[in-house]
Amino acid sequence: GKTNVGGDATEWAASWMAAVSDKAYRLGLSNIYQWATTSQSIPNPRTHVLHLLESMQGGSRLKVTGGEDKTDSNIGCLAGFRRGGFDLLIYRHEPARLQTGPRRTRIVLSNLPFARNDCVVSKGFIIDHEHAGYHQQLLKDLTDANIPHDPAYSEYSAAVLKPLGPNGQELFLNNMQDYRALSKLDKLSTLPRLTAKENSLSFEFEMAGHSVIYLRIDESASEGSITPVETH
Repeated sequence: GKTNVGGDATEWAASWMAAVSDKAYRLGLSNIYQWATTSQSIPNPRTHVLHLLESMQGGSRLKVTGGEDKTDSNIGCLAGFRRGGFDLLIYRHEPARLQTGPRRTRIVLSNLPFARNDCVVSKGFIIDHEHAGYHQQLLKDLTDANIPHDPAYSEYSAAVLKPLGPNGQELFLNNMQDYRALSKLDKLSTLPRLTAKENSLSFEFEMAGHSVIYLRIDESASEGSITPVETH
């Protein structure tokens, strides 16, 4: 197989990171080591997931249920109560890289310290194929410049030194500011509406294959406290 240097730089790695983190928390693992979390200091999808998880520290874990049937086993949610509101990191991770269609699912937070009709989703961010940073543009630029990718390395590698070669490295460095601008964490354009009932909150929405969505829920429309990396 091909070497994936510096990890994966696509949305697949973001949903993988969220899924692995969820499993680690459930297993009670105290330490996991991760390195090469950026591409020459440019945040990639994994960077944003790690930052959002770090920002959720200090909260109390919440019970989450969801999914319409067994086919939703690849959808999960990490949720916590923190600073008077709720943080949710929802992911859909498919083992295969091939993109599949969107899947509608339902998330239910139960046994909450409060769940009122005035609870709202105050902010949201998304990582998916359409919101995955610089890497797709880099591949296009390499093709347009007729610069071959080293066949020994995966085209999804987050590292840019070995896989791209001298000409590819020069292209990357020349376009670095443009790639950095493309790699900001994107806001979710439409926030889900909540239903409150018996100390629980629920909502329905669609998730693309290999995607991560962060939501902040507050008692009012005030902004939550998380400030993700390079948001816009």
